Amino acid sequence: NYPGTTILPSTYTFTVGVESWKDNGIHIFEATGDTDTVRLTYAPYPTAQTRVTVRDFDNPSKSTDTYVTIANKPVPPGSIQITYPDPPKTLTAGELVDCTALVKDEYGNRVSDYTGTVYFYSDDSNASLPANYTFTTGGGADNGQHTWGVATSTYVVLKTATQTGWKITITDTEQSSITGEKTGIIVNVGTPDTFEVKVDTTPVITAGDGKSVYVRVTDSCGNTVEDYIETIAFGSDDLQAELPSNYTFQLSDQGEHTFEGTTSTDTVRLKTKGTRSVEVYQTDIPTRE
Repeated sequence: NYPGTTILPSTYTFTVGVESWKDNGIHIFEATGDTDTVRLTYAPYPTAQTRVTVRDFDNPSKSTDTYVTIANKPVPPGSIQITYPDPPKTLTAGELVDCTALVKDEYGNRVSDYTGTVYFYSDDSNASLPANYTFTTGGGADNGQHTWGVATSTYVVLKTATQTGWKITITDTEQSSITGEKTGIIVNVGTPDTFEVKVDTTPVITAGDGKSVYVRVTDSCGNTVEDYIETIAFGSDDLQAELPSNYTFQLSDQGEHTFEGTTSTDTVRLKTKGTRSVEVYQTDIPTRE
């Protein structure tokens, strides 16, 4: 029932004779190659025991057992396995999900005595990443595996939508060769959350001037919601203002539209002196602005 990869010596026939190289009941397998080597590759703990049995080929009842202690090797390069999201799923920008790091030796064994400190990196420049973390050992501790997420209230949060995929890396702060990478993380745009509104104020606005206005629909992380097709309306704290007519976004807008300021229906015209605001809201959800 040994779960790891096992390499054992080939079947061997003992020799008898007066020559010095004859076995005469004793043979040493020199471990010079795979045909005369015992190689075991799995240890579920820092050390573990497994049984190796030698049997007579023609009479299997003639056998003997020995127990071998297996110890994990020092942590090799590339030894942090990252699961993100955990469990795997398609992400939405800003979504809070678990991220798990498992420290492994070169044979895939969990290195339960690892106590290094790791740091995070992502090529999503807007990502929110956990602070450096030091692995712990003992009862109820990490013992080579740690999850950031609901249980710890610390998350890996990717915020920029992409269909080509972001990556995150987790690396030991003192031994950069101890690292892991998760690539190709797809992040979808979230639901409409707010409007970015820019009124042309160059060089300045004189009362009664007609100005263009740019509107972009974004999710909570600032990504453009390109499939937005709802109707918006304008408002202002300038009670004399003339504002663009209600507008229904088209798929061809790709989530952004410029009201050119060339006609009365697509112009912002502020008339009252002072600092004024222009707001945009969705007609059926006035709180979305």
